[in-house]
Amino acid sequence: LLIKPLFFEHEHFGFFVSHSNDYDVQLLEDLCPAISNAIMGSKLLEKQNILMHNLSEEYKKIVATELKLNETIQQLNAANNELHDVVERDELTGVYSRYGLTNKVNEAIKSGEQNPFYLIYCDMDGLKQINDTYGHNDGDQAIREMANILQTSVRVDSLDRKPDIVTRMGGDEFVVFIQNVLDDINIIESRFIDNLQKCNEKLNRLNKPWKVSFSWGCLK
Repeated sequence: LLIKPLFFEHEHFGFFVSHSNDYDVQLLEDLCPAISNAIMGSKLLEKQNILMHNLSEEYKKIVATELKLNETIQQLNAANNELHDVVERDELTGVYSRYGLTNKVNEAIKSGEQNPFYLIYCDMDGLKQINDTYGHNDGDQAIREMANILQTSVRVDSLDRKPDIVTRMGGDEFVVFIQNVLDDINIIESRFIDNLQKCNEKLNRLNKPWKVSFSWGCLK
């Protein structure tokens, strides 16, 4: 009976027991280290597989966390853009608010451009009477019609220069900020008159008992 310990460096695995004759002794002497090495290699491979599995799971968690973080960032950016639009835009008409106009004017000043510009101040006539006589729904419609008149009279969607900014300052007051002036103010005023007339013709066809009218002044 031959008993040989199986170990690798300081780690003991057990014993190899064999019934052998003298002829097999040397063979077993050579075989036992190989068996020990094989056992150690198997244990190392098992540890490596466990480590790789753990690393894979951790990597999956990191990737999932990164994807979630990117999704959260996108949601925050979308919310910020939406909030920016809410702050910069007038809820009733969709044109710029006072805050939006301030931002656009500041941007123009910071750009350092020396191009001339117009600031056209517009004040609706008779809005209080429309509200008091026909109700605030009609008053709101009159305000929206006013905003539409201004937007169709200037270049709010210009591609060859900075677009014009139509702003509702509050109540019945509007301001138009015209950057990089291309049109003479008389041409713009002519558009005001034409679009105002078209608006009131439409209101007449709708049997509205009121009309839109406004006064304006210009600063260059």
